[in-house]
Amino acid sequence: MNWRLLVVLSIGCAGSPNGDIDDPIGGKGDDGTSNLVAGLEEGSPEALAVLAVANEADAMTLDDEVGLRSNAVDALIDARPFESLAELLTVRNVGEGAIRQLFAYADLSGGLVYRAVPAEPARVVAIGDLHGDSMAASDVLQLAGIIDADGAWAGEDTVVVQVGDILDRGDGEAEIVELVQRLEREAEAAGGAYLMLLGNHELMNADGDFRYVTEDGLSTFGEAPAEGYDEYDASERARAAAFLPGGSVARFLARHDVVTKVGDTLFAHAGVLPHHVEYGLQQINHDARAFLIFEGMDMPAILDADDGPVWYRGYGTDEDTDCALVDETLAATGSERMVIGHTVQSDGISWACDGRLYRVDVGLSEYYGGGVQALEIVDGETYVLSYE
Repeated sequence: MNWRLLVVLSIGCAGSPNGDIDDPIGGKGDDGTSNLVAGLEEGSPEALAVLAVANEADAMTLDDEVGLRSNAVDALIDARPFESLAELLTVRNVGEGAIRQLFAYADLSGGLVYRAVPAEPARVVAIGDLHGDSMAASDVLQLAGIIDADGAWAGEDTVVVQVGDILDRGDGEAEIVELVQRLEREAEAAGGAYLMLLGNHELMNADGDFRYVTEDGLSTFGEAPAEGYDEYDASERARAAAFLPGGSVARFLARHDVVTKVGDTLFAHAGVLPHHVEYGLQQINHDARAFLIFEGMDMPAILDADDGPVWYRGYGTDEDTDCALVDETLAATGSERMVIGHTVQSDGISWACDGRLYRVDVGLSEYYGGGVQALEIVDGETYVLSYE
């Protein structure tokens, strides 16, 4: 089996993702450093990637490709090497904008990634929306042979793709987040991978939209801070502190993609359209990552659009699906099929366009009361896994 080895940054300073949900860097300190980039943690893959570019890129790259101003380039080169973000932030003419540019270059150059994925996996399992139901998550993973009765990874070199919307509508969100973090580590150790994509509900929460959060969910991820978040009701401030850009859960979400391709299958929460490919799938993933990490950024327009990859409903039913769009997208990405969630399939996993589009949101959660199913792809053949 061929492997595509994914490192933190190809030009240097490799590191491994932090599997925990930690607190972000603090505010302005006694040494005068300013918390301009609260979502970047010291020692995190993101911070290591920024430092690698700052330490190793030449002046021409920093100027022409990263886009730093000449005075920032000169000051940065004179002061390097840097061992920490705090040290980098003391450099004259290097502020929030420069840090974001360094991060964007690291991410879009293809070096900032979070886990290894087999280039040609023998077995892929796709799982639909979970919506806060940890029991449903356990049930479908056991059905597919991904975890054993004790909840440990049992999938060997299987690649699992969960197509987003782990949040809202149920009280088991924290348990699902913990499960995802653990399975990501255990899968990689076994030669497989667990990939969770971002859905519209993840991005809604990061944008402060808590309409679908349960009462218990408002306080599940920590206590309300002593100050700040005054624009939110008192009951929502703990949620806001965790989920708004730069918060602990937002940083966890930022380490996951909106769109991914595994083997010859393209995955997204709501679907990929030709104009998404033209925009750039890696650019979409970066836009989401930057939004989730950096405080004060607006939701990227492509992620808030009705025809965006987390909101589009046009692939949700046979009547709405335009197979010409599916074919154009698959051809442009070199894919054989697309797998999506987002729109509940009341009769179970469905497919369209002669098996080039699969819909795997079967309403797994208690909120929807659907059956337990997953889609299996083995050697190019697809199978519906079900208890029924």
